[in-house]
Amino acid sequence: MAMITETTEVQNVPERQERLKPIIKEALKKGGSRMIEITGMPLEDWLVLRAMLGIGGSDVSTALNINEYKTPYELWKEKVGDTIDAKDNDWLWFGREAEDLIAKGYKRLMGREIMEDPYIRIHPEHDCLFVNLDRIIVDNGDGKGPGVLECKSTEYNVYKTWLDSIPINYYCQIQHELSVTGFKWAVLAVLVGRQVKIIPIERDEEYIQRQNQVLVAWYNGYVKEVVPPERKAADYSFVDPIAGTTKEADEEILAVIDELKEKQGTEKTLKEEIDLLKDKVKEFAGDDEAITKNGEILATYKTISKKEYVVKAKTYRELRFKTKKGE
Repeated sequence: MAMITETTEVQNVPERQERLKPIIKEALKKGGSRMIEITGMPLEDWLVLRAMLGIGGSDVSTALNINEYKTPYELWKEKVGDTIDAKDNDWLWFGREAEDLIAKGYKRLMGREIMEDPYIRIHPEHDCLFVNLDRIIVDNGDGKGPGVLECKSTEYNVYKTWLDSIPINYYCQIQHELSVTGFKWAVLAVLVGRQVKIIPIERDEEYIQRQNQVLVAWYNGYVKEVVPPERKAADYSFVDPIAGTTKEADEEILAVIDELKEKQGTEKTLKEEIDLLKDKVKEFAGDDEAITKNGEILATYKTISKKEYVVKAKTYRELRFKTKKGE
């Protein structure tokens, strides 16, 4: 798929929707394949198709309200609106480009054949659940059947926190992929520095059933009924307010504002105290690079050089509180 450049929105969404409706209908008809081939499909069409179909693997954590980078309201807008976001950034670009390298790393380490999956697959029972797999691990006759290969990349200090359990959003996504495909097992292959780490994941049928109930209810209640989920603070940050409008404060929000102002005042005082303590440590270090005790480094005071960069322009809403004279 080609990468979208310059624009931040998919163009001609209604026109694309009309063109894609027969393709979806064909896949979902009785006896249909419940698969849609995406080989050679323009990225813009693929994005529109995802919005029309329902909840895909990367949507699961947002619908479950456990995605720290995206709100359920943002997801709802994508699924019901005529505007589909097509923003790209370095992190997303690297993830796509690294996918093939990670898949090859898995094959090299495990000696198993893998294959690209040229289809969007729709759940055998729930029309609103679908997946677009990174790769399929080919059945090698060991009785396990084919598996899902999910490719991710992260930094080493982040990966260290996964030693007890993988991030819940990845677990939910992979169980969703197993649910839709019917496969019994999956592997999360993670690029960490120059190494590919292998994390096997088994199908959890009990969990899948519970998750499917929540996802289908979310889709039917919000998307199908065109009823927005409750908006969070993040949903208002980049929406222009209605000019000249006001809202009278109730007792609850007055208490919140008072508490917030008090804590902000404490925060300012605490920061000043922290800065004074830091200055004392810096003065003690003087010309030396580190402070030690019995040979163990307690603190370092090194020179850090950062390259100059230009911050991209952006528009956002900022919350400020009015203060009375003398406060």
